Amino acid sequence: MDNPVIVFGDDRSAHADRAWLWINNQRWPGWTVDAVTAVPEREDLASDELPIRLDEWKPDSPRKAFVETGITSVRSLRSSADPRLVLASCHDASLVVIGPKGAHGLRNLFLGSTADHLLRQPPAPLLIATTSRQVTRVLVCTDGSPNAQRAVEVFSQLPLAADADHIAVIGVATVGIYDDRDEIYKGVDAAAEVLSGLNPEPIRVDSEGDVAGTVLDHAFALRAQLVVLGTRGLTGLRRIVLGSTANAVARTVPCSVLVVPEERTVGER
Repeated sequence: MDNPVIVFGDDRSAHADRAWLWINNQRWPGWTVDAVTAVPEREDLASDELPIRLDEWKPDSPRKAFVETGITSVRSLRSSADPRLVLASCHDASLVVIGPKGAHGLRNLFLGSTADHLLRQPPAPLLIATTSRQVTRVLVCTDGSPNAQRAVEVFSQLPLAADADHIAVIGVATVGIYDDRDEIYKGVDAAAEVLSGLNPEPIRVDSEGDVAGTVLDHAFALRAQLVVLGTRGLTGLRRIVLGSTANAVARTVPCSVLVVPEERTVGER
């Protein structure tokens, strides 16, 4: 990964502080960070009609990375546009990191339009840091779709993957609803192949309940610090970040969540 950069959504709230500590509890050798603070000039700002502009600034308490992270630099950037549009414009980020709730336009992240905007169309791999814990145990979800496989591949390239002690790959086939068991289980095998150097544990589940509940049960059982998901699929996980399933996972999962969007073609936004 060339010149990797984390875009950190920094609204200066307690949840942002926790997300920043999450970043500092992982290793990011050679990475840089853009700490982005977006404060609309007025609440009724028609943000979709304005160009997104980010300027460097000097906050009273600038974010500083721990030496142990390997982060090479941290820039403080600020915008007067809607935070949803500011973060959604960060297509060139290697990873976007936000907290689950915050002040200003990022409040009620899982309840309002900011969450809908970012989760439905993440500009880049999106990490929602619900805790500050170091990632050592990971649950990777797949349904055999190309987007789910891309999520696996993106995760495999992050330092998080190499530093994890235990990685499980789960595929859930809902009994009596989808005739896609073979595709899902082939997806588990394909994901395990990508992560083969990390000794993943393949988990194939025939569930009588909903996919979200099964994912949550296994996240709890694994004591996962991270759940990895693709945004769109072809089978049982196809609505994982598009509706009630996404909210169920985001609200209930006992750890942080990495959501990987569909791959964009050159010039697509």
